[in-house]
Amino acid sequence: MKDYVEKGDIYFFYRPKVNTPRVENIEDVQRLYLVLAPDDKDTARLFLVGKKRMPEITHGKPSSTAREWMMNDMTGKPTNIGEALAPLEYATKTRGEQEQGEAIPVGEGRYAIFERHNSSRLAYRLTNPTKPGKAQAELGILAEASYIISVRNPSLDVPGFPDAKPNYPKRLIEKFADKRWLDIDDSKLLDYEDAQLLLIGAHDNLAEEQISITGKASLFKTLGLKKREWPNEALEGG
Repeated sequence: MKDYVEKGDIYFFYRPKVNTPRVENIEDVQRLYLVLAPDDKDTARLFLVGKKRMPEITHGKPSSTAREWMMNDMTGKPTNIGEALAPLEYATKTRGEQEQGEAIPVGEGRYAIFERHNSSRLAYRLTNPTKPGKAQAELGILAEASYIISVRNPSLDVPGFPDAKPNYPKRLIEKFADKRWLDIDDSKLLDYEDAQLLLIGAHDNLAEEQISITGKASLFKTLGLKKREWPNEALEGG
């Protein structure tokens, strides 16, 4: 029986660049977000994905070059995460008030974090869209996938990673010792803002992980978003 660290809903969003009425490809995308909403908790986490794309998975085999970082941008009540994904308004010196569009949902599903082959894994299965399309392909979002996942030691410098550091309590800091990367045996490692994770593409078929992820996600209900007010073409049809 597999020992699960956490299960829950997973949601993907992208935010278009300012003054981009129509997104044609990844060059028009400002940010890619990944939301983890654990079961049986009243909090969710909003992660910023580096390079705006999930790590590539090649022929279902792990690749040391298919890696990417993501960073906790916010932890809070699911409805607060929903509010953070709304349109942004800000002032500029040259153009006055500017508005950046809402983050657009591009995938929802179920996920699990678990231990396998002496490493932590994050695996997910989409429930929407049922068949990924162009939007998902641009962002590296597959129908199902798994990644080797580890947490960066905030006391050690890692080239290519953000300089921000999470405010971990002493109990979690001591877990790292002198390790650069730490497997996730405690989901609280993911809860702190600025916590940074390394993702390495593993499999595009969950059978390879010998797990089955069941259930159906409920993005709009969980995050408190009104479906009729939110663009959902990419979520429904890819």
